[in-house]
Amino acid sequence: MLVDTNDYNKYKYESVVFGPWIVYNKIIDTQKANVYRVEQGTPHPYIIYKDKLYLADDFNFILYHYKEVKYTEYELK
Repeated sequence: MLVDTNDYNKYKYESVVFGPWIVYNKIIDTQKANVYRVEQGTPHPYIIYKDKLYLADDFNFILYHYKEVKYTEYELK
């Protein structure tokens, strides 16, 4: 997870596991006590910038040297 330096202490990342498998990931807002669930299989990295979560729409964009990467933006309220 990549977090803006201004928000670094505000958010925490945890994986929920069942045995050796990751079921889903959690992003926790430590100030507001909100928990956001990110489903397993969502492309990495998760980017948080100015209280918004950006998730890549495609896998392996670094490996294949994409010229453009599209992100879905979610507001963390």
